Amino acid sequence: MSVGRTEEARELAEKYFEDPVDVQDLADEQRRPASFRRLFSPGYLRVTVFVCVFWLCVVTPYFAIGSFAPTVLADLGLGDGLAGALAVNGLALAGAASTYWLVERIGRRMLVIPQFWVMAASLTVVGLWPDGSPILILVCFLLFAYTNAMSAAVTGIYPNEVFSTEIRGAGVGLATAVSRIGAAAGTFLVPTALSTIGVGATMLVAAGLCVVGAVVSHLTAPETRGLPLSVTSAPHPSRPGGA
Repeated sequence: MSVGRTEEARELAEKYFEDPVDVQDLADEQRRPASFRRLFSPGYLRVTVFVCVFWLCVVTPYFAIGSFAPTVLADLGLGDGLAGALAVNGLALAGAASTYWLVERIGRRMLVIPQFWVMAASLTVVGLWPDGSPILILVCFLLFAYTNAMSAAVTGIYPNEVFSTEIRGAGVGLATAVSRIGAAAGTFLVPTALSTIGVGATMLVAAGLCVVGAVVSHLTAPETRGLPLSVTSAPHPSRPGGA
C-alpha cells in the first residue's frame, strides 16, 4: 500500500485478517511517520511504561531464581538442589502451556496481575522463613515457577498488540532491551546477594520486584482480549487499565 499497490493490499488483508479491515485506516497508518519518540508520546506512554516494567519484573526474579535454583535450594537445605531445580523447571513448562490455553479465555490482565501477587507471596514466605520446612520452601518455589511462567508467556503477546505498526518494532525492541537488563542483573547479582545479604533478603528483594510489577500492571495494562489489532494498537492517552 505504501508504494501504491492498494488493490493488492486489500486482497491480502481480506485473505489473511480474521476481522474485517478498513484498508483506508491502514493507509492512514502507513502515512504516519515512524519515530522512536512516539513511544513516549501521550498516546503511547502508558503502554510503553507497562510493557517495559511488566517484562522487567517478570524476568528479573526468574533469572535470579532459575539460574541459581540448585544453589538456592541447596542453601535452603534441600540436598544438592538438583531434584528441586528439575521440579521448578517442570512447573515452568506447565505454566507456559496453561497460558496458551487460557489467554483467549480469561484475557491478558488475568494472566499477569494475579500471578505477580502469587509470585510475591511465594517469595515473601521464603524470605521471611528461609530456615523453615524444606517442603514449604519447595512448594513456594514450585508455585513461583508456575505463575512466573504464565506471565512470561504473555511477553510474547502483549507488546505486539499495544503498539501501532510503524512503531511496533521499536516498542517491542525497547521492552526486550529493558528485560535483558533485568535478566543480566538477576543473573550476575544473585551470587553476590546470596553471599552478602543471604537467601532470605535476596528473596524479599525479588518479591518486591513482583509487587512493583503487579501495581504497575494494574494501573497501566490494557485488556486486549477479543479486540482487533487496529483497536488495541491505537493511541489512547487515557485508556483505562481494564479497557
